[in-house]
Amino acid sequence: MLTNGIVLILDDFHYLDDEARVGTIKSLKGAVFRGLKVILLSTPYRAFEAIKAEPEITGRFKHVTVSDWSREDLRKIAEAGFDALNVSCPVGS
Repeated sequence: MLTNGIVLILDDFHYLDDEARVGTIKSLKGAVFRGLKVILLSTPYRAFEAIKAEPEITGRFKHVTVSDWSREDLRKIAEAGFDALNVSCPVGS
């Protein structure tokens, strides 16, 4: 992943139990310190679980808050997805 510049994305990180979170962060720590970029997706109220699991990563942790999507944002996402998949979905369906 490092060689090819691939970013590791872990979705729903907050669903891991405490032991699994600690194990995951510790197993990634060496690669992160060598430059691996890891994105942990989590709910806002559990956003700092990675730091709780391994305080040493504090300096490499960046919390990003994403605002709620508007109806227009969601419409654009759907339209782009349907176009990419070459699927027709009439408005209101």
